[in-house]
Amino acid sequence: MTLQGWRLMAIIFFAVAIFAILILLLFKPLKNKYDYNCREDKLLKTEKKKGARYNVFGVLGRSAYYLDKYVLKQNGRKKTLICDYVRNFKFISYYILLFNKHDSVIKIMEVNEYNTAFCSKPIKLPKKCVKLNIVVKNVDDQDLNINLTGEVSKASVIFFSIVESIALFCFLFGFRHLLIELICFDTKQVFLRDNFDTYSILLIGLFALINYFIISSRLKRTYHLKAVKVKKRGK
Repeated sequence: MTLQGWRLMAIIFFAVAIFAILILLLFKPLKNKYDYNCREDKLLKTEKKKGARYNVFGVLGRSAYYLDKYVLKQNGRKKTLICDYVRNFKFISYYILLFNKHDSVIKIMEVNEYNTAFCSKPIKLPKKCVKLNIVVKNVDDQDLNINLTGEVSKASVIFFSIVESIALFCFLFGFRHLLIELICFDTKQVFLRDNFDTYSILLIGLFALINYFIISSRLKRTYHLKAVKVKKRGK
């Protein structure tokens, strides 16, 4: 292939990389689509101290066996949550469903805490959070069989991993030729006809393939689409 041909190919690969990124930004395949209704927890009391507002809510449902109440602190736009436990736990895991002013879920946080006191550590909340619900997932050795974070399908994860890896390969291919243009100067033609050129393309392809397996594996664990081995906490 001529030097002009390589240049044209590099431009095309850069364009494909940008197009692939735009596809991911447009379709957002990893965006969770939550379908949970906001439960109105009982407001027990409200206090104001040093410019901060404290709303104390009672926990409803099965989670009330483990969480007595929670305190929502608001200081300006900063919001912090503290949960009161009914007792000390060796381990407790729970979901925090965060709702906006329209009672739509904007995010689901998962909290894991070991060797607790009678209250949790302060948990920072998003500024757009107006209401929240707490759902306990695990307590000590007891699994309550609740999973609220697996809304993203396996097909969406695979689609994201493939498109992202294609974008990475195309970008690295174009960047590789850009480096040849900048570094090789008078030896461009020699390098592009040498076996090192082929090896560099194969290396980029291998790197993109490894990236695919790493990304897809991590995303499957993140969205609970793959069994995860959890090491037991030592005494």
